[in-house]
Amino acid sequence: MYSSAYGAEKTAELPTAYEWIAEERLELCGGIQWIDPSKIEGDEIEKLLGQLKKSRAENLNLQRVPVCPIDSVFVSGGKDQLLNFVSKRNIKMVQDLRDGVYGPPRFCAVLQALDTNRVASVGTMLNIVGMKEMKAKESDEIAGVIIKVAPEENVSVLSFENPKAWEPEQRLLGSDAYLIAEVQQIESDKNEDEGIEEEIEKLSKELADDFSAVRAMYLDKNGVVIRDLPDFDIVTFSWQLPDAEVVKKRDYMDESTFWKGLEQWQDLCYAARKAYKAKNQVKSLEMCVEASLATFGKMKYPIDREAYPPEYQKAIKSIEDEGAKEYACLETIDPVLTLQGVLSAPSHLDRLKLLHKVISSERKRLEDLMG
Repeated sequence: MYSSAYGAEKTAELPTAYEWIAEERLELCGGIQWIDPSKIEGDEIEKLLGQLKKSRAENLNLQRVPVCPIDSVFVSGGKDQLLNFVSKRNIKMVQDLRDGVYGPPRFCAVLQALDTNRVASVGTMLNIVGMKEMKAKESDEIAGVIIKVAPEENVSVLSFENPKAWEPEQRLLGSDAYLIAEVQQIESDKNEDEGIEEEIEKLSKELADDFSAVRAMYLDKNGVVIRDLPDFDIVTFSWQLPDAEVVKKRDYMDESTFWKGLEQWQDLCYAARKAYKAKNQVKSLEMCVEASLATFGKMKYPIDREAYPPEYQKAIKSIEDEGAKEYACLETIDPVLTLQGVLSAPSHLDRLKLLHKVISSERKRLEDLMG
């Protein structure tokens, strides 16, 4: 079905290289901290143990919960999402949560970077509000589970109880062992500095203006920005930007409503990237149709590019290469790493600065396209 909360059409590209991409796009991704649950050592473990010791001493709401590495980022207080799990460890985790092993059926979702086998140190608590088990065709064995989750608070991962569960051998053998960790809710900032409040207000106003401008350019179907992006195509069937209330300055200023604006930006990123991908897929398919008609006098399925004349094969590859280059330039509308950077930011002011940098950069990119 789908591997992330957003379905097949929304899963971010290159999930195998998240950490590398985050380093390459440091200005747009912020300071994401990555940890390897199976091999925490040196400075990493000293830092985590220091945080854990301090939190225990101050009794700061530590929670012992399952941890689920995944390829998506969830916005605190955002819309309910669906997850489809087929691995033994995730099925076992959901069943244990259903059976009340950890109390309320909540777990921590963290972004996973497959290129380094590490996970982000900041995640989001997900509350399971519905589930459905899927049985194998030939037996009564549970082959997968679909769960509906409500994103709740953001948390820092402080220590892993069973790091061996994340060792490559365990996953290669299909073990049902899943990670368990102590996590701590990230508290709201208490900014008393008048200068900081003024800066927050200024950034919030600019953010609201930039978001409105970017969204308007994407919604203008006759505009130069997306005039060649399809409203309807045979690959993805349709695309649209979700209806949303206009995000105002006060929404960004207030920490409790900031996440609403962040989720709207994530929705826009997913929709725009889907549209760009659809455009390039349609162009490639149109050239395949032309090549098939020229070669066979009809549209022949399945498509076999090697059967087309060399000039058509070259034209199809050229279209795909150009599409790939265009797609690679969409770094300012990344719905995963930018969101993780915002979640990982140490303060509300830092979150605003990063999101402002990203949205203002996208506005400039679109305005440059418009000339």
